[in-house]
Amino acid sequence: MKRIIYVLTLSVLLIAAFSCAKNKGVDADIQKQETAADKAETEVLDVANQNSKLAFELFNEVNTEGAGNVVFSPYSINSAFAMAYTGAAANTAREMAAVMGYPKEVEKLGEEFHKSLSVMKEISNRKSARLDIANALFDTEGNIKRLRPEYSKHLEYYFGSEMHGLDFSNPQHAADYINGWVEKNTEKRIKDIVQPAQLAAKGDGLILVNTVYFKSPWLQPFLNVDTQPMRFFLDTNGAEKNHMTTSMMQRKGSYNYLSQEDLQILEMPFEEEEMSMVFVLPQNMDKFEPDFNLENYQTWMNELNKEQMVQVFVPRFKLEESLDDLTNEFEALGVKDAFDADKADFSGIYLPGEARIYISDFVHKAFLEVSEEGAEAAAATQIGFAKTSIDVPKPEMPIFKLDRPFYSFLIHKPTREILFIAKVVEPEVFKQ
Repeated sequence: MKRIIYVLTLSVLLIAAFSCAKNKGVDADIQKQETAADKAETEVLDVANQNSKLAFELFNEVNTEGAGNVVFSPYSINSAFAMAYTGAAANTAREMAAVMGYPKEVEKLGEEFHKSLSVMKEISNRKSARLDIANALFDTEGNIKRLRPEYSKHLEYYFGSEMHGLDFSNPQHAADYINGWVEKNTEKRIKDIVQPAQLAAKGDGLILVNTVYFKSPWLQPFLNVDTQPMRFFLDTNGAEKNHMTTSMMQRKGSYNYLSQEDLQILEMPFEEEEMSMVFVLPQNMDKFEPDFNLENYQTWMNELNKEQMVQVFVPRFKLEESLDDLTNEFEALGVKDAFDADKADFSGIYLPGEARIYISDFVHKAFLEVSEEGAEAAAATQIGFAKTSIDVPKPEMPIFKLDRPFYSFLIHKPTREILFIAKVVEPEVFKQ
């Protein structure tokens, strides 16, 4: 009988399934393998830096030629992956650590996530914004008893994970329960993360879920009466040939603003002082894309520290993304064994004697909406396992007008942690 393990994170949806390995002697082979991860020291990063690193690496993988709007939550994906890493061993763990910047000691990683969750919870407690993060494990009642106690206790303590026993022999009921949990924790912004057919095909399973939901008003909201129909140029090569009419919000205000050759960057604060959205506006997105990287992001954030009066134009936009299979993207980054039925080692999840498991599905869903009042974002990730200071304004006020393709980040300012990353090439169409 096959079993599935899903890991969902709702800021980013990550779906993976693990299945039975046929080679019984593969454990010894994995232990003997010498890989690049063994030869080089893995750079250990804290959670904020893990998320920022993942944001750009994964963006480069999913932002294929001709890609339209893009949005995902590295925080959510990282959270789900970290819960899976907690049960990984041997080369599977080494590859995951090398790509993500995880420490070898899972307790240390757990402590980092526990601290991160506490910081995010404090933001919600202040009531100026909602930043809700939830984790859960779903499995059959029988299989929950077969989990290693240290694994389940680790998830409960460090990740605040809930434990839910389900009847996977009734896939419709199980899927409805999981999807209902996800909808509840994302204000119904993420739906249908699991399909009954998925559960029916796998037989039974384990599902790890992380959800992220954010909503906050701007510190300086836009006025609805000032929103006007304006042109938005669709060409990513800097040409101004093709355009659409969008609902363009506008206001004058004091913002952290940076202007460089062919590039403008503006930080728009939320009412919650620790959260903000950063807009990156290149003159030519195609030409600029090689410079859209972590090193430059860190430089921009270091320099984006002087307020000045700016005339701002921002289009209303709503993005919804479903990345149905991220296994290829993570394999390209260097995580290979985790998706290989003959090599994966997640022996830290179930008690000895249980079937080997590997990641078979990796799905992510995300939602981001920007309006006059503020911003709202949500995402989900499922991983399944189956056996086998203010400056004096300049005489001429700068104009920051998002009327061509741009990037945006939803960040935690003190740590510069990227919760969501997006590329907008087509905003909301203007409606009377």
